[in-house]
Amino acid sequence: MQEETVTLAHDESEGYEIALRRRFTDDHITDELIINGAFAMDSDHTTSEIALADALAPEPGHVLVGGLGLGFTAVRLLELGATRLDIVELSAPLISWARQGLTPSLARIASDPRVTIRHGDVAALLCDQPTLPGLFGPWDNICLDIDNGPSFLIHENNAKLYTTEGISAALDHLNPSGRMAIWSQAPSKEFWFDLLSLDKTATERLVAVELGNRKMDYAIYTVTQPE
Repeated sequence: MQEETVTLAHDESEGYEIALRRRFTDDHITDELIINGAFAMDSDHTTSEIALADALAPEPGHVLVGGLGLGFTAVRLLELGATRLDIVELSAPLISWARQGLTPSLARIASDPRVTIRHGDVAALLCDQPTLPGLFGPWDNICLDIDNGPSFLIHENNAKLYTTEGISAALDHLNPSGRMAIWSQAPSKEFWFDLLSLDKTATERLVAVELGNRKMDYAIYTVTQPE
């Protein structure tokens, strides 16, 4: 089996390294997002990204999406019939690469008329400020994949979003009966119990994933704004 990897784009302008790579293995192509030299996600293992979108089925409506990634959650939301997606992404280079259409999934997102992509901090938007320029709620649903989860933060500023106060503030950006779906790299019982204190119908779904020789459970949490 022969393998070749090429770098599609690379940037260090925001104080960290982010790269988009394409790996060729025989007749298979894999796109990878690399942050600070570490694997973040790829186009082969998208089960949990799709499960995150599916948590807002059957009618996503107008959705705020926190975190663009490689676009697979947003693509799934569009497939489910989302009427509009407002995507907030912290990485300006990643937004640029989407608009350049450097991968099929990113190209699809950037070209869909239902999609708006804004550069910003979704944790600050939900916890500290009412809006971003050109971006207004409330939303029917919110979909968050902005960090590794409450126990494995990359950006410490996101910690406030995983508190009961932060979740409560985020829910205020939803229409009545709106749901918020949150991706986590690992289950967190403490976080789930915090969600249950706000909403007795909050859920935790484990998604089994295999990365090479590693087997792990990612978690998808949902919490609902009261009517």
